[in-house]
Amino acid sequence: MITIKDVAKEAGVSPSTVSIILNGKCAERKISDATQNAVRAAMKKLGYIPNISAGKLKGGSPERVIALFWTLDYRDIMLARFLKGLQAEITKKKLNFKIEIIPYKNDELSHETALASVADFHAAIIANAGAADMEFLKGLDPLIPIVLYNRKAENYGGVYIDDAEIAKASYSVLKDCKRVTVVDVPHAFPGMAVRDRKLTELLGKAHLATVYSETNNAEGGYNVCEKIDFKKTDAIYTPSDMIALGILNYAYKNNIKVPQEVKLLSIGNGLVQMDEYIGPGLSTIDIPLEEMAGKCLSLLTDELNGKPAKSIKVKPKTVLRGTI
Repeated sequence: MITIKDVAKEAGVSPSTVSIILNGKCAERKISDATQNAVRAAMKKLGYIPNISAGKLKGGSPERVIALFWTLDYRDIMLARFLKGLQAEITKKKLNFKIEIIPYKNDELSHETALASVADFHAAIIANAGAADMEFLKGLDPLIPIVLYNRKAENYGGVYIDDAEIAKASYSVLKDCKRVTVVDVPHAFPGMAVRDRKLTELLGKAHLATVYSETNNAEGGYNVCEKIDFKKTDAIYTPSDMIALGILNYAYKNNIKVPQEVKLLSIGNGLVQMDEYIGPGLSTIDIPLEEMAGKCLSLLTDELNGKPAKSIKVKPKTVLRGTI
């Protein structure tokens, strides 16, 4: 097993210097960039794996701790599906991995100092990064493999969906509708704006209106209905199935028939069973969270085994149910 002493010898520094770098204390101990780079290069060359105190041996192989950074916002409902995908990959590949969830606020990933060290985990998946988070990652020189969920960035591996393709898939469902209302919400990441812009462009004259909900949840979906002209609208597009849930509830209470009077299409990023059994069944452009989670873990496994970082693009899935 490669040790800190081996890394120190390869980098031409003392073991204590390597320890300082591994624990993310370079700034306070004034370790030069050149020294940090030498230690990082030695770690990669030797395939050094940190000895995390929480690690255990199972079946003779060391347990590896994988951190999952997940945002504290409306996307919490997506976490269950993502974890399901991770567990399926662990079981399929018989990986000795332990998943630790680290919640963070959108666009405040830079506050997570653990990313600058290797004291707590061997690798990380960063999910739902906002624009400021992506800028932070550009300037980060991580000591461990990091894979991005549904984001793409230079020097990082990742699994992502092209947001323009989501818009195209949505248009293919709505193209025969003549008056489409688009529901907009605060954009948690730039890709949401890409989806909206591309869809309205494709709809052209069929784009009746865009209405804005201040929150991306069921309550926001219900309340935004007061801004929708149901007499003129023959289809509604929503950015999440939670928004769609609120719209369906409003339609039920106000005797608006779905899909006879108005059709409803949503991005499917929540629980699949909810989409299947709510009302007439919600039609979605589904984000394959479970598949993407498994591919994220597969990429991390490759990087931990010395392979270079790479990105994988997956396709959204059109699921037509009763609202279309």
